[in-house]
Amino acid sequence: MSTFALKELLRLKQFENVFKTALAEGSGRVELATELHRYRRKHKGSQDEGTFEDQKKALEELATLGQDEVSREFPYLHSLLVVRVCSILEAAVDECTTAALSISAIWEQPEIIRTIPIPLIDYTNLSEHDRVEYLLDELTKRTKATHQVGPGRFEALLTPVGLGGAVPDVVRRVFVELIECRNVIVHRYGKVDRQFKDRVSWSAEKVGDHLEIGNTRYNKFIAGALWYGGELMVRMSKKNLIVDISVDEIAGFLKFKDKQEQLLINMP
Repeated sequence: MSTFALKELLRLKQFENVFKTALAEGSGRVELATELHRYRRKHKGSQDEGTFEDQKKALEELATLGQDEVSREFPYLHSLLVVRVCSILEAAVDECTTAALSISAIWEQPEIIRTIPIPLIDYTNLSEHDRVEYLLDELTKRTKATHQVGPGRFEALLTPVGLGGAVPDVVRRVFVELIECRNVIVHRYGKVDRQFKDRVSWSAEKVGDHLEIGNTRYNKFIAGALWYGGELMVRMSKKNLIVDISVDEIAGFLKFKDKQEQLLINMP
């Protein structure tokens, strides 16, 4: 179930490594292409100059992109990855919440669940899947989850269904910055606004600056996201919402998220 988050985040790390390697290598492609062209002309006859020039131009564009990204610590790539990280976490939290809402016993617990307004006629006509989706939508509106800061947007949904928990300060701080960076990227074309500066007061950027996400900043984001992925697994297992999970596997998730927290503590 919530293994989705960890699997997708780890897959994203592989994607990141592949693209960083490709961009770094791309910066040397023009020189390589020129040498190959000289070799072909010398040993295998003349190659069409027009074709070569077209190829060289395309490689020069790739090299320029690669050089710019490498020298600035991959800000464009990181901006794309930040949006994906947030979408993975949002989907995982929704999944965990709907899993809890599917258990009938949940309705005997928090007051906020019992007071969700349900139009009986419409509700009875929905499939079981659609009923849970309806309840998730209502819970999101009622808790104003999307307006919460940092991990609060996730905990606002998880807490009413018994899946809430403590988030260490070092992780909470990272989540505030991660989500505010995502908002600036998606809604402000990457330009820092007043909300970002108010909520991420420790950042070096000023209002109006273009947001730069270098290696150190992104590494914090991915470590925080991985911590939360492991935390979701632990919380779900404690509520018996994961089938066939062993004690050793739970211990592994605890160890995994502790490692991510320690990484964050040691990062500058």
